[in-house]
Amino acid sequence: MADDVEFQLISKLKNSPSFSLQIDETTDISSEAQLIAFCKFADVENMKMCEHYLFCKPVGINTTAEAIFSTVDDYFKSHEIDWANCKSVTTDGAASMVGKFKGVVQKILEVSPQCKAIHCMLHREALVAKKFEKCGTKKDKNKKDKMKKENNVFENLLKDVVHVVNGIRGRPKAHRMFEQLCVGMEASSVGLLYHTEIRWLSRGRVLGRVYKLRKELCGKE
Repeated sequence: MADDVEFQLISKLKNSPSFSLQIDETTDISSEAQLIAFCKFADVENMKMCEHYLFCKPVGINTTAEAIFSTVDDYFKSHEIDWANCKSVTTDGAASMVGKFKGVVQKILEVSPQCKAIHCMLHREALVAKKFEKCGTKKDKNKKDKMKKENNVFENLLKDVVHVVNGIRGRPKAHRMFEQLCVGMEASSVGLLYHTEIRWLSRGRVLGRVYKLRKELCGKE
């Protein structure tokens, strides 16, 4: 079944006049480097834009730009996907991805000169959310103090949100009652999400879910 789904996806991808690629290298729970790829293309048959998971492949011991590009290139060659149709590639902005001379983007430009590089918006948000302690200079003390103050506001807000979430999620009975309340109030989501410090993406999801359920948390219609 998996092979059939992949075959249909590749067929639609190859029929599309162009497509975009999003790649990210990560480490799984067994400490093995994995390369995840997503694609976006025009489904000519159904006349709509599609976004789909493309593949997840082990990179090997060395997660260099050459190893990452070779992983994608080997997959494209094995399925006869034309690099010339790749019009954009989105990465996390790491040096191995966007290096000026040996980065993955440069290697892609060698086989697809029309391809445009994009810095992933989610990774940009993660950079913004980091502490600003090292920002600014002695000559620009006011700006540095202002940035620290804004950062403290965000950190304090997150602490309050985590405290509220843990107060509900940490008590099974309270969690079940809150879920029942959400169902009764016909909320767009049911239940809160835990915040995980080691996964930066969870921060935005937790805040987003709390904002969605703000009325339910306050007990207001």
